Amino acid sequence: MKHQLFVSFATVVIAIVAAVIVMIVHELCKAIAYSMYIKIYNKKYNKTEPCEGVFKIYRYIDPVGVIFAGTSNGIFSKQYPFVIRSKKASLLIGLTGYLSLIVLFAISILCYRTFFGQDIILNANQKYLHYIIVGIKYLFEFLAFFCATLFFVNFYPISTFDISLIIASISPSKYLGIRKFDLFFKLVFIIFSLIGIFTSGGIYIATKALGYPM
Repeated sequence: MKHQLFVSFATVVIAIVAAVIVMIVHELCKAIAYSMYIKIYNKKYNKTEPCEGVFKIYRYIDPVGVIFAGTSNGIFSKQYPFVIRSKKASLLIGLTGYLSLIVLFAISILCYRTFFGQDIILNANQKYLHYIIVGIKYLFEFLAFFCATLFFVNFYPISTFDISLIIASISPSKYLGIRKFDLFFKLVFIIFSLIGIFTSGGIYIATKALGYPM
């Protein structure tokens, strides 16, 4: 019983750690892209618009997203407070968000298949090393899973999500429509998250990429 409780607790902790890593990588990459845009904007228009705290990574961790990650395998992150002044910048930040998830997903799958593609045999007295190896294995699995899940999440039309930034770069009027019904979209999003719409897609993609039998 104690062993099962320990394994369950450790699995939840690893899931939360993986979710936090995905949140930070996803939003930090977008924030760096935004800071580059601000530098170009300030230089071009002789402005001094600030872009502070980009590397304060704790600001990208969404507490509700962490709770979802530890309880129902859902995830969403907290983005930098962008002030976007051009369609190109909106497109850049939105695409950067997707690209960051794709790259982290690919790295997770590559590491998993490289190090855990075949069974690792240990001696009976290497119990703690076994736990460490299993923990790392789970970490890569959760990283792949949360990357895929957050990728699907960001196709949902909430004003701060990546797809909305891309829509804003193509059709500002449609983006304004998204913002107009933002509260309604958020309520539906919570329902979708609770019933596992996004996690189902994430599980399917991650398990296929990891090589699990379906």
